[in-house]
Amino acid sequence: QRITTPTAGVDCAVNNPGPPSEPKLLNRNFVLLWQGQLVSQIGSQIFGLALLYWILEVTGSATMMGLIMMAASLPGALVGPFGGTLADNLSRKHIIVWTDVIRGIACVGFVAAIWMTDVERALLVLFCAQIVFGLCGAAFGPAMGASIPDLVPGARLQTANSLMQGFSSVFMTLSLAIGGFLYAWVGAPILFLANGISYFISAITESFVRIPQKMPDTPFHLSNAVDRFRSDTLAGLKYVWARSGLRKLFLVAAVLNFVIAPLMIAQPIFIRDFLGRGTEFLGLCGAAQGVGAIIGFAFVGAVKIPRRLRSLTFMCANGAFGTSMILIAWFQDALATLLLLGIFGCAMPIANVMVQTVLQGTTPSEIRGRVLSVLITLATGLMPIAMGLSGILIDWVDQQIPLFWYFCGGTIIVTLIYLACSRDFHEFLNAELTEGQ
Repeated sequence: QRITTPTAGVDCAVNNPGPPSEPKLLNRNFVLLWQGQLVSQIGSQIFGLALLYWILEVTGSATMMGLIMMAASLPGALVGPFGGTLADNLSRKHIIVWTDVIRGIACVGFVAAIWMTDVERALLVLFCAQIVFGLCGAAFGPAMGASIPDLVPGARLQTANSLMQGFSSVFMTLSLAIGGFLYAWVGAPILFLANGISYFISAITESFVRIPQKMPDTPFHLSNAVDRFRSDTLAGLKYVWARSGLRKLFLVAAVLNFVIAPLMIAQPIFIRDFLGRGTEFLGLCGAAQGVGAIIGFAFVGAVKIPRRLRSLTFMCANGAFGTSMILIAWFQDALATLLLLGIFGCAMPIANVMVQTVLQGTTPSEIRGRVLSVLITLATGLMPIAMGLSGILIDWVDQQIPLFWYFCGGTIIVTLIYLACSRDFHEFLNAELTEGQ
């Protein structure tokens, strides 16, 4: 059956999607979805860089930075599984488009608060806007991730993921490279406004995409919403829990994100107090990480990693960015920091794209959104706590940032030692991919 929505008539939900109608990798629908995501990601990257320095500039408080960042990630952690249920029961296209529209409105509202009110009220509006971003992200992520396998040939899924994330990194690198200079030149409010506009542009582009989607036999209605949410969400959780290797991957993702999250707050302070640099260098750090990411995405997009080497590749990639964190704290040198952040940026996409491709290629379409939402929820579930605690702890230890780099890098290394002993984990990552092929 087909769900009737206020925007019915758009061909984005069919009962038997079959293979993509356009067998090419760079088909119209995939490119349009890719364009939309690219535009909003560029705006978000500049927004994130400007936001960190704006908060530090107007408050001088790491605690406030932590609380604001926590507000963006907490909603996603709390309602993440429900986002996957929405992605499997409602039009994924409508979710993608409308969450971008809502985020654009929230961003523009924050800019209006900066221009029309005082700092205290603007911070309150920002806190609310971050909650909106988190809620929208909880729905957007599963819908986007679940849509890609239905738009490209199954054999090219890893390449598609690499292209989407890799080219995003190219443009985000350019954005970060000039972001620090733009902050000093035009100021934070203009950059915040640009981010809001980017969401609207993204939504317009995405509105022309046609996404094949297998809908459930029982239509989703408000009358059965509570029972449907509960049963479908539990089905997604049970699917994950019943597979030991998948379960361990998700739990490890939660641990890794917990120790990586504080770096977002610690980095501007580290650059200012330990390297003696300003916003321009923060932009260069983001650019260095972006250049590394481009190399990583190019590698994982061009090289088909053999099944038997996937888990080893994942371990090496995570070990590389764990080691990079430790060395950044050890050297405390500007050039070394740029080089090590490049290594960090190169390693992360290799691990992320491979994991995403395995999940997409082994999970049935009708439950794919829920499984991806469980990953997003577990991966980000500890981030709000990490961000909130890290800001408080940074101020408590008189902002001695290198201690956090040592702790985060060391925790990653210990986690990888645990994974090395898990046969189930290796078997899952090295599994045969069948969905969409």
